[in-house]
Formats: sequence, C-alpha cells, structure tokens
Amino acid sequence: MSENAGKPNSAEAYRLLCERDERAVELLDKLYGRLLRRIAGSILTSREDVEEVVNDTLHDLWRQKPPDSAESLKAYAATVCRRQAIDRLKTLNRKKRRADFYDAAGELEETFTLGFEDSVVDSMVVKEVIRSFVDGLSERDRTIFLKRFFLFQPPEKIAASMKLSRNLVYVSLSRMRDKLRKELERNMR
Repeated sequence: MSENAGKPNSAEAYRLLCERDERAVELLDKLYGRLLRRIAGSILTSREDVEEVVNDTLHDLWRQKPPDSAESLKAYAATVCRRQAIDRLKTLNRKKRRADFYDAAGELEETFTLGFEDSVVDSMVVKEVIRSFVDGLSERDRTIFLKRFFLFQPPEKIAASMKLSRNLVYVSLSRMRDKLRKELERNMR
C-alpha cells in the first residue's frame, strides 16, 4: 500500500472538481484551507470575513471550470482567494465610507433645517455662505471641517491624522456647526 493512501492530494481534488463532485469542496478545504485562511487573513481583519471569503473561494473553485492541471490547482485556489478577499475589502470600505457620509450629513442636517424655500437663489446663497464661512476659519478648523464634511472622515480619524485629541475635534466641529447655522440664519432672512 502506498504511503500517501488515504491522505488528501491535489490529483484527487482535481479529479473530483472535473467530475463536479461536491466532495471536492471538503477535500480542497483539507488541502488548502490553512493557506486560504492565511491569504484572506493578510487582507481582512475580521475572522468572520476571512471564513466567508474561504467558503466563497471553495464554492467558486467547485462551481468554475478547474485549471488545466492538478499541479496548478493550489496556485489557482490562492489566486481566487486573494481576489475574493480584495473584493470583500472593497465592499467593506464602500459601506464604511457610506456610513461616514451619513454620519457627517446627519451632523449638518439640523444646520440646514432653517425653513427657507428650496430654490436656486437659496441654494446659491447657501453655497456662498458656506464658502465664505470656510474661508474665514483658521487653517486647523478649515482642515477639520473639510475632512469631516467633504471627505466624510470620522472624528477619530481626523484627530489621529492631525495629532489632536478626539475631544478637541468634537468640540471644534460642534462650534463650527453652531457658527455656520447662525451665518445661514443671518443671511437667509
């Protein structure tokens, strides 16, 4: 009996993939699971995301046409996993940016609920007030304001990037919103 009898090998996994046998998924996980988890883990931080990427990778390997040979199966699996992990990271980043945008928009929402008519003239006045307001800020406050409300960065990231305390960023943003609200009220009457 051969020394490798009973041990999983890429030739068997390749054969099962070619036959569209579902046992290939379990065998691929035994063969390459650690490698795939290491690849996904080098790109993603969440254990749940890593497991999801590995499961998606195994499913894709079974569903797609296998590579040309059993020898290229490991490299193929690694490539599919890396692509899956990068796609997952992009999705997570898009969701985070969207959440940061909604947080920033919510912070300014009450500033713009002044009851003035929604018209082109009002819109132009608001733009001019904001432009003038931002121009009148100190360099530090201008940077904080733009990073928060135009780049949609969370206050914690702003504080870290500018080497400021988180509390200072929150207080500055609050004061700037109040000043902007007063400027808008004054110019919209």
